[in-house]
Amino acid sequence: MVPGKSTLARAISEKIGIKYISIGDLTRQEMASGSKLGKNIKYYFDNKLDYPDELLLPLIEDLIIKNINIGFIIDSYPKNKGEAQQLKKIAVKHKFILDLLIILEIDDAVVINRISRRNSTRSDDTNEIAVNRLEYYRRHIVPLIEDIKQISEQKLILDSNEDPNKLLSKVLNICR
Repeated sequence: MVPGKSTLARAISEKIGIKYISIGDLTRQEMASGSKLGKNIKYYFDNKLDYPDELLLPLIEDLIIKNINIGFIIDSYPKNKGEAQQLKKIAVKHKFILDLLIILEIDDAVVINRISRRNSTRSDDTNEIAVNRLEYYRRHIVPLIEDIKQISEQKLILDSNEDPNKLLSKVLNICR
């Protein structure tokens, strides 16, 4: 398995038989649909703007309602305090809690090294962008973890410097 949060999330969903929900895939599908919401998402995406916290709320709420009884893993959501608050509102409204919050910790140097080793032509695989993402994580994601812990039954902090297969085994042991 290649290291990374999305790869780990997909592997977990496959191994325990729950739905994998990628916010990136979801927003791309919505943009391609040409819906009013998709056009709004596309506007923010095309102009490289942060979208309002409530923009994805209908998509997230719909996904939760459809998958609440079968289970799901959401990759890359929430991304800021406002989205965390929206998720808490959905949890209260539909009376659910998250079974497990997985927090991946990794050394900055390891992240930058992994990105620099990629053989990719993607424009988001540069060292500069990696450094910016790490800063974003510290400023926006770390503070919202406390909010999400309030609607989570368990919290698991993993050292992502470890072998990815060991990480997967740790998560699967908790989920069984």
